[in-house]
This record gives sequence, C-alpha cells and structure tokens, in this order.
Amino acid sequence: MNIRDNINKISWSFLDKMTIMGWGVVFIFQIRYSTPIEIFYFLAMQQIFQYIFLIADGLALQGMIQFGRREDVKKVNLIALVLLIIFTLSLSLIFYYFRVHIAQFLEEPSYEMSFNFLPILVILAIPRYYLVKYFYRIFQFKLIFFTNLIFYASMSIMTFFYINNYEVLTFDELFDIFYYGNLIAFGFSSLVLVFQIKLSFRGSITFIEYFKFSFPITIQSIFHSLPRTIDVYIINFFFSQNIAGIYGSAKSLFRVFEEANYASFGLIYPAAVKAIANNDKLSLSNLITKSISFLTFTFVFIALFLDIGTINYLINIFLGDKYISAIPFFKMLSLAVIFMPLTLLNSIIMAYNKPYTVVLYTFIALSIYLVAFYLIGMNGNKYLIPLAYVVYNASLGLLSYFWVKSNVGFKIKELFRAFRDIRNLILDKVSKSK
Repeated sequence: MNIRDNINKISWSFLDKMTIMGWGVVFIFQIRYSTPIEIFYFLAMQQIFQYIFLIADGLALQGMIQFGRREDVKKVNLIALVLLIIFTLSLSLIFYYFRVHIAQFLEEPSYEMSFNFLPILVILAIPRYYLVKYFYRIFQFKLIFFTNLIFYASMSIMTFFYINNYEVLTFDELFDIFYYGNLIAFGFSSLVLVFQIKLSFRGSITFIEYFKFSFPITIQSIFHSLPRTIDVYIINFFFSQNIAGIYGSAKSLFRVFEEANYASFGLIYPAAVKAIANNDKLSLSNLITKSISFLTFTFVFIALFLDIGTINYLINIFLGDKYISAIPFFKMLSLAVIFMPLTLLNSIIMAYNKPYTVVLYTFIALSIYLVAFYLIGMNGNKYLIPLAYVVYNASLGLLSYFWVKSNVGFKIKELFRAFRDIRNLILDKVSKSK
C-alpha cells in the first residue's frame, strides 16, 4: 500500500470521510433544535435501521468482495442483491409486525412509533448500500464519495430548511429529513445500479456456497453491531429516556469515528483479499501497518484536540445548556479511539478465511460489554455508561491484534509508522519543489 501510488484513491476516500464528518456537524444542529426525548425516539428508530443493514452487510455484501475475482462475478452480483433484498425486507417486516409486542415487553410505548416506518426506509436504502459495497470492490472511491455526498447533502439542506421553519425539531421532522434523504439517494443509486451493475444467472457459484462463506460473517455482524445499536435501549432500561437521549447525542458526535472506522474496513478488506490471493506478503504487511497506523494517528490526534477543551466549547456553543452533561460522555467515549483501529484487524483474519475466529473474538468482547453494562446499570452512575463501549473495543482490538501478530506479524511499534511515512512524504514533496 504505497501512499504515492494510491494518492488518488486516498484523496477521494479522505473526501468521503470529510463528508461524513460534515454530516456530523449538521446533526449537531439537529440535536440543538430538538430535545433529548425526541432525539431518543429518533435514535431508537435509526439504530434498528442501521442494525438491519450492518447484519445484511455480513450476510449479503461481504461475499461481493470475497468472490469478486471469479469469472462468474455477474452471478455473484445477483446473489448478493437477492440476499440483500430478502433479508433486509424480511427483518424490517418482522420488527414492524411485532412492534406492539416489543413495546409492551420493553415497557416503552414509544418503540411502537419507532418501528412503524422501518420497511419503507429499508426499501429506499437497499440500492445505496449495495452500490457502495460494489464500488469498494472495484476501488472506485470517487463514486463512493458522490453516492454518500448526495445522501448526506440532501439531508443537510432539509435540516436547515426545517430549522428555519420550526422552533423545535420533533421526531416527525427528524424522520422526514431521514426519509427524504434516503428517497433522493434511492433515485440516484437505482439509476446507477441499473446502468452500472451486470447481473446474470449463469455461473458455477451457488447460493449454498455463497451462504457457507457469509454465515459466520453474519453471526459476527449480529454480535459486533449490538454495541453500536442497542445502547440507547439498555440505557433507557437502567436509567431514563432523558439520559439515553443525552448519551445518544454524545454518541452521535462520536459516530464520526465509528463511520470512519467502518468505512476503513471496506478499504482494507478488499485489498487484503487481493494481496493474500496473490501471495504478496510485502503488500499485505504494508497494508496492515500503514492503514492501522494512519488511522490510529488520526483518531488520537482528533480526540486529543477535542478533549483538551474543544468539545466543551462546541457543545456549549452548538448544543446549549440542556446538553452540557453530554461532555463527560463524549470524553470517556473518546478513550475507545485508541483501540478502534485494532478492531479492523478482523478484516485480515477474515481475508485469511478464518471467520469463526472472528466470531469467537467478537462473542467474547460482546459478553464482556454486556457484563460491564449490567454492572454499570446496577451501580447507577450514569457517567460510567461509555466505559462499556471502551471495554468492548479494547477486548476485540487486543484479541485481533494478538492473532495477527502471531500469524502474520504486526509489532505494536508499527502503530507509530505514520509519523515516519508522513515525514518522508513531506520531504519528498519539498525535494521535488526545489
């Protein structure tokens, strides 16, 4: 993974991350003009929506990467699309059908409202999720950027339109923004999908072969996605909607790191599969050390910049007094950025076709997470809530690191490789300019 040779891909990938960060800033305005209770209602809906697609990514879309170098790739595309449609629609309809029972079981009537619109949202989002994964496979980061830009830009424009016309953003306005953003992205992605993606029933790959690969990844996705999506439900159970909403606002600010980490998986995994298939150990080593090092360097730098007081200023200015208590939540969450890049080493384990190892590590980390959350809930100290998420990332990151260290070779000192590479890049540019 030579930086000079991949500067174009890295630049478009960086712009894509900046788009996500830009949306994070816009979401701050949504939070400011809403209330913790309304934010809780919205996040309860959005996180189930995200959970469905995070699982679907493992079941339907990862196989597009793994089998993307086959001659019958058109059939691979078809299988992925069919699985994505069937699974996401089925799961959303299950949530919709049992919404009343779920609300009664959890003793929270608002959950019924949160599940009312899942099926239509899922239908609208299918082409965008499919298209982004396809572009990752063919390393078209420019097209990924524009696909995400249309989605986030449309929601950003609508956000400021509603803020200009309403004093307070309720669940209805927040839902409308999310709905129309998905609708606009649906129109664009559907057109591109029709003209760009080639599908065929011809080929030797079968649904059974595809499913055998994706099954353990699906189990891993079920486990790994829970800490990202169920926290507001657990917090509401042990504490209150208000605390869940305030924590949700801090977690939404922190989601910039999550989305960047998740997007980096899409960058690393295809490259790892290709390097392993070509038995190119040097490229694989460079991929691991440089990607993890640069991501760690970036995450820690941004987190330190925010924690020295910037986040206090931002929350005071943009969110107001009602969200002051979100500051300690964010600061403790930021400890997780030390370990989050290490969790990406799961992609290397997966590329070596060791999915059940990833499942085991994720299950262990999730078990530790749930125990930590239970102890925090019983303790009753709301400011310890983010600690469960930190512990999860630390457990999964360290388990993954020790596997890669033992089987591939990745010394902890390589986390500091970014400093050397950035210095060499600057010196190279300076020498060429003379």
